[in-house]
Amino acid sequence: LQQSGSRLIKSDAYKSLDPSEKGAVSYFVGQTMTKLLSADLFDVDWLLHLDVYGRGLPRRLRRGKKRPDLIGLNRALDWLVVESKGHSNPATKALAERAKFQALHLRTIDGSYPFLRLGAATYFSRSGFLRTILVDPYDIPEDAEDLDLEVEEFFRAYYRLLLHRLTESPGIAVWRNPIAGREYRFAWLHAANMGFGLDAEIAERVESETNLSDGVIRLPARRDVELNQNAVRNADFPEAPSHIHVGGDGSIVVLGQRWRESAMRLPPAERR
Repeated sequence: LQQSGSRLIKSDAYKSLDPSEKGAVSYFVGQTMTKLLSADLFDVDWLLHLDVYGRGLPRRLRRGKKRPDLIGLNRALDWLVVESKGHSNPATKALAERAKFQALHLRTIDGSYPFLRLGAATYFSRSGFLRTILVDPYDIPEDAEDLDLEVEEFFRAYYRLLLHRLTESPGIAVWRNPIAGREYRFAWLHAANMGFGLDAEIAERVESETNLSDGVIRLPARRDVELNQNAVRNADFPEAPSHIHVGGDGSIVVLGQRWRESAMRLPPAERR
């Protein structure tokens, strides 16, 4: 993707992909937009993909085309259910309807009805801009499933993969990094020119199997960190960051200079 003003458009690199590659990229862009909008609009900082993260869950849903992609929690520990679609061309009504249909096929989680079900469709408009539409479905079908998943199991599945990357990935150095008043387990990915980390307290709770729910609801709210504050200057980064974002889930993402706003207006191959 490439920035154009305040919007995102297709980059030349994207346009050069073949149809199957565009489909794969569009899928992941759709998942990313769904994650961002769920947090920004509905305060759902924890969103878990049932197929990817759910493989380690003790209880699973039936496989098939009906079930939704994502489930999530807000700080009140209310459930969200989302089906996310990504499309490389303008969205059709059928795309949104399919997303809405799949979001309905999960009735309850841990015995509770979700506070919201959503169908999300991310696409490029005829003018070339990236857009996402959200639809709120209704009328739960008789064959909808119930997922017997406790909150604690959800949080452990959510953090398991990120913590694995911070503890068992060969060639990635991990260190404790004090950033903006919290301490993180942190790693820098030189090839991607970015770093990521997890709140150290949450990491320790996952490893010790201490109650996670108590820890996560006390995490600071998500925010963009001002780069000129002393708490950032004293942090340990391989290079000066261009942007720091602290997630409400205890994650942190630090972007290097290739991600600065002026660079994001250039084609990917020209970003330095």
